[in-house]
Amino acid sequence: MTLVQWIKAQWNQFHRKSQRPEEVTGLSPEDNEASTVEAFSSQQCVICQAQVHALDKYFDMLFYEMVNDFELRQIIRQAWGFCPRHVTQLATYGDPLGGSIIVYDVLSHLCDMSFPYAKPEKCPACVVEDEVIQRYTPLVIQRVRTGDEHIALCWSHFKHLVIRSDISRDVRQKLWTLEQERWKAWLDPVHKAAQADYLHPQDRDTLLVWRQVLAYWSDSAVSQESSSAPPALDSLRERPHTS
Repeated sequence: MTLVQWIKAQWNQFHRKSQRPEEVTGLSPEDNEASTVEAFSSQQCVICQAQVHALDKYFDMLFYEMVNDFELRQIIRQAWGFCPRHVTQLATYGDPLGGSIIVYDVLSHLCDMSFPYAKPEKCPACVVEDEVIQRYTPLVIQRVRTGDEHIALCWSHFKHLVIRSDISRDVRQKLWTLEQERWKAWLDPVHKAAQADYLHPQDRDTLLVWRQVLAYWSDSAVSQESSSAPPALDSLRERPHTS
């Protein structure tokens, strides 16, 4: 059984066990229409939002429902634990008992290996994020085809979608054209800022636009409506990347 197959099977089981089903959302956006509508109406990247939501549910399930599940622990062992980014997120759950069980399991597995004859499997949390991308991509394509011009995507997820050969050229062209509008709005102020010097400095808002571009490239997505607005000074720290 692959990790994706296991996740789907266990997620359905988790749904059935939940005492408050209205608060539990599976990996599929179709399972919760209200959550999907909220994601697409937000100013943040729709895929990043879905990944954050799915990972929250995954780690909740891991700590409170499935920490002793043999198949899941085997998957985590074969991955040698989680990647650095998801270890940081896992640590925020603050469950020393569940966390210790997972850590001990992985360390025991590594100590039993005489030599790493096979490379580790992909981080299980990264697989969850990949599953979200696969499930949300058709929704993004549908919104683009129906003329939605306000789909927010972070830089990484935009690049991922726009170069996929399994997505029609027409859809990728529309995605590219929509992002170009954002880039064009930045082009003139960034050029002006680049021409400034210490004797003839540009105004503060113009100089801050380059920080907005850096925030965009660091996956701090902004809405299409506010694409030309200057960012806050701490814009690069507004939201860590989740994919």
